[in-house]
Amino acid sequence: MLLRTLSRLPLLVLLALLCACSKSGSDAGPDPNGEEIDLYQNLVFQFADAVASPEQQDRWDTVQVVKFEPAVRGKFKWTSDRELIFSPSTPFRPSTAFKATLHKEALPESKRNVELPENRQKFHTPYLQLQEPQAFWGRSERAAGTAEMRVELPFNYPVKPADVKPLLRVTQNGQPVAFEVSGEPGQVVRVSLNQQVRPGSP
Repeated sequence: MLLRTLSRLPLLVLLALLCACSKSGSDAGPDPNGEEIDLYQNLVFQFADAVASPEQQDRWDTVQVVKFEPAVRGKFKWTSDRELIFSPSTPFRPSTAFKATLHKEALPESKRNVELPENRQKFHTPYLQLQEPQAFWGRSERAAGTAEMRVELPFNYPVKPADVKPLLRVTQNGQPVAFEVSGEPGQVVRVSLNQQVRPGSP
């Protein structure tokens, strides 16, 4: 969809980072990093067998029943003998794949043969994605009385323009077009072209 959108613009904007941040698609298979979770949600682990005793239920505890990689701090609570909830102290890291392993030493000795639910062994937060770019003409700050092409690149997470610039390549008719990247860290990166481009030419 992105390339179709860009093909309608009077210039072609190529982002190398799209290969890394657009991992999902309608024709893609199951994500090897598991299902997507929200940055702010709790995790629920449903075990096939009874694990927690009545004394362990309905209270929050910092004992690490499940270990995460990368590490995530938070609290755990057994809501029943088979259901465990994890509440993170801070939001999950953006655009990150996580692995979860059961810390069996934290379980009763007679219950250490249980396994972590398969759907919670791997999960990820939403990947960094470029939304639909917006191109427009604006008053040039370099040459009075002229216009320059500008492009706004919206992302689903805040990014630093300085981090995006090395990954950005702008061409027209196969030739590079000089550009500048501006703006404060945020979800929109602004690009200004430093040379004239021909409207309607890819």
